[in-house]
Amino acid sequence: MQTHFEDNYAINDPLIEMLISRQEENLSLLTQIGKTKNISGNLRVDKCRQSYQYYIVTQKGDTKGTYLPRKEIRKAKALAQRDYNRAAEAIIKKQLAAIDAFLKAYRPNALDQAFTKQHPGRRALIAPVREPDSEFIEAWRHLPYTGKAFEINAPEFFTANGVRVARNPKSSSRTPSTAQASLTAMNFPQASRAGARSTRTSPVCAPAPAKKSSGNTSA
Repeated sequence: MQTHFEDNYAINDPLIEMLISRQEENLSLLTQIGKTKNISGNLRVDKCRQSYQYYIVTQKGDTKGTYLPRKEIRKAKALAQRDYNRAAEAIIKKQLAAIDAFLKAYRPNALDQAFTKQHPGRRALIAPVREPDSEFIEAWRHLPYTGKAFEINAPEFFTANGVRVARNPKSSSRTPSTAQASLTAMNFPQASRAGARSTRTSPVCAPAPAKKSSGNTSA
């Protein structure tokens, strides 16, 4: 059973990553179980004082079975392991199917697309329940940037955008996992999604000029 993972999924989505990891773990467990040995008979367990007695039932309608002495304990173990393997295999396969079905239907970007697919004129009127990353980044770009003071004779490092930073960006080992973390690492001012979005200004359109009178008016 293969995991269906489409290109439009967010690769860094934590839920998808967790489910993919569980899928891989379950597939590994199935490999460990292997092919269950086909052993005839069923195991019956009976408690006698402080120990257990094991019986193998091979005939239909037999409610007691044949007693297995200690020297045949391996047969009892094989029957118990077979029954456990069958139950575990069924559960794992059921989990694999459930996760696979969820991954087929799950669209982590669906909520963002409910906003981004709107007409631009509509988006200007809507306050989304969660602002898409693209809109959030655009809002950050409109915020004024105030850099930190640098020490005298401090080495000069610049980003690809020509902004001077305190440390060499190429030597940084930090890898932000989200758009907001990336902007925070670049020392942008702290702000919420709603606060950042509210700083944007919509273009103001001038009213259309009035049509000139042709001189011929009708009463």
